[in-house]
Amino acid sequence: MAPSCKKCEAEITGIERIACRCCKSDFHRSCISGLNRPTFDAIVKNTSNLFWLCDNCNGRFDNLLQAMETDEVTAPAVVDEREQFWMYLGRLHHSHSVDDIAEMTQECLGLQVAPKVIRLVKKDVDVTKLPFVSFRVLLPDETRDVALQAETWSTGVAIREFDFDKPLPADVIALTETWLSDDIVDAELSPNYTIFRQDRSARTSDRRRGGGVLIAVRNSPVHACTRVVSEGYEHLEQVAVRVKVHNHHILVCCIYIRPNSDPDIYVSHGAAVQELLDLSTHDDSVIVTGDYNLPHLSWYFDDDLNCLIPLNASSEQELALTENVISTGLQQVCSLTNINGRTLDLAFVNDVNSVELIEPPTPILKTDRHHKAFVLKAVFYAGASESSPLPGFEPDFSNSDYVRVSEALNSVNWDTLLRDQDTNGSTATFYDVVYNLIQQFVPMRRISCTRTGKLPWWTADLRHSRNILRKARKSTALQDLRYREYLSRVEADVEDNPSSFWSYIKGRKRSSVHPTKISHNGRSADNPVDAANFFADFFSSVYDTVTPTASATYLDTLRMFDIDLPRPDFTQAEVEMALNAIDPAKGAGPDRLPPAFIKELSSSFARPISTIFNRSLSEGVFPDEWKLAALTPIHKSGSTLNAENYRPISILSCLPKVFEVLIHKGMYSAAQEIVSTFQHGFVKKRSTVTNLMAYVSALNANLEKRKQTDTIYFDFSKAFDTVPQSSCVSCNKT
Repeated sequence: MAPSCKKCEAEITGIERIACRCCKSDFHRSCISGLNRPTFDAIVKNTSNLFWLCDNCNGRFDNLLQAMETDEVTAPAVVDEREQFWMYLGRLHHSHSVDDIAEMTQECLGLQVAPKVIRLVKKDVDVTKLPFVSFRVLLPDETRDVALQAETWSTGVAIREFDFDKPLPADVIALTETWLSDDIVDAELSPNYTIFRQDRSARTSDRRRGGGVLIAVRNSPVHACTRVVSEGYEHLEQVAVRVKVHNHHILVCCIYIRPNSDPDIYVSHGAAVQELLDLSTHDDSVIVTGDYNLPHLSWYFDDDLNCLIPLNASSEQELALTENVISTGLQQVCSLTNINGRTLDLAFVNDVNSVELIEPPTPILKTDRHHKAFVLKAVFYAGASESSPLPGFEPDFSNSDYVRVSEALNSVNWDTLLRDQDTNGSTATFYDVVYNLIQQFVPMRRISCTRTGKLPWWTADLRHSRNILRKARKSTALQDLRYREYLSRVEADVEDNPSSFWSYIKGRKRSSVHPTKISHNGRSADNPVDAANFFADFFSSVYDTVTPTASATYLDTLRMFDIDLPRPDFTQAEVEMALNAIDPAKGAGPDRLPPAFIKELSSSFARPISTIFNRSLSEGVFPDEWKLAALTPIHKSGSTLNAENYRPISILSCLPKVFEVLIHKGMYSAAQEIVSTFQHGFVKKRSTVTNLMAYVSALNANLEKRKQTDTIYFDFSKAFDTVPQSSCVSCNKT
């Protein structure tokens, strides 16, 4: 039955109805004077803080204000919204309406005015089919203590406060065994997070209760999140989300697997993880976590890999996990055990150097005694800044016009150009000419800030078959075949092409080569620029900063050995031969000239480079440009977060290495006679292996003769490069 207007007593139809906020009486909009359409719509649709009072209630309100001004009353009847709080009422029968809850709340709390009530129901949901519904109620702040007492309400009603101002515990929250169902809407869980759920259903389990997973992403202007990897995996209690934070993506997957589940569940999960990795790029963070329920699987921390590896995988479920999830290259970092000493919850990441797993002092929710909550603190570089600009383009040397570059180089009169310059000037002029020709004849390509990171054995036919199989039943037969074929090729090429083997090892680790979170001398860095400065400070501290001067006295000490070492004079043919021997697969150094580019133009480069080489020897000056090196930190042992646990690898430009090869060739043949036969380091065809062979042979001989053998070992840790060169020469002379 339609309501009637209290003023004209006619039936109200359509959308012309408005109710008094105080007495709840209904009126026609046309029966109210001075109420325009925009204001009416704002009140009815509840899009603002406006409300309307009828003449009777408005008069009482005016009298109340007058009484307050004359101190006749001490408490206002209308409460400012800032002095109110939102309360949750749940587990109520679906037959309850908003008006019913408002009336019940007013009666239970003794309110003069019925509170504002919002029903928490998903759109297009048939309320009559829900066993329970929930509501959100706006209450005066002075009723907080009474409202939050269970005795105030009927038995069975779930109550709690909606605290919008409570500090947010995390950017992303992943939960397993949520026990949620369709009758519980996302708004009941938290208004501060965007919820992604996979509740238990008939497709995921034959059990109705329990299970379910959830990922919650904090609502923030810098967060953008979407659900991914869902099609084809409806039979898994799994949810995956891609979160964009500034220019960085975090891909998070959460799964719950029941105890003693079919091994195919782990196989399907592995396929989903691989699909998640296919969506990621090199700079993205990938986190896969959940309850895998493998209580008998033990984990061992490997110092070299800096992660946990399974020790005793034997059951079908354990083997399925190792073959389909761990084989993707992700690394397990959760070592927390439950009260029984077992690790059920696992966390896989693609970069162990950018995450830190800790156990929170107080979990945000009550946890099961068989499961421990943990926090993953992810550190990543969100984007470019003025202190670390990202370049946009680089020369595409693979598509260079080598014919025109060669013609241009051959047309340069190098004798005239380099005649009146010293070594450093000649080197600078050479690079000016080369860089100018690169700008003219080498096309530019846009630098991709990310790379795909796909597994190298994933061929086109495998990707095509994978896409077809995802729509039906997941199968890894072809993947296993291609993987075995790839491993066979890598094993066969280890001797001739070891770089392919190490590329495979590097890809399996899937961790960042350059850590961004590092500490040094009590300070911490969490971005690439500060981390690089920390490495620079530490590496510079272990090198000698004293530069020897080319004085006559110092040079005399270098002539202490009676060897014939004439100053070499390299011909153009010798230099060209050395340039042709360059490995084109190597990368460019600080001068940004790839070895493949130099080798391709060896005949054109030979003349100016031979001039620079010979001038450097005649002047006794090594070009400053060639003293530059790019240092790459290599982890040795211990914590990856400590800069002192790294050693530097120097990446030189190609041309100074060619110079070194030519010098070494002449020096070694002349100095070979004075090098001790007991010297194994830095000698061709000798190494630590030959040193140990000689030592073991001598040791065995003494054992047979029953002679004593005394061995002294010296380990000058980080000391060799700190010794001044002049001191070494002086010691050798004495």
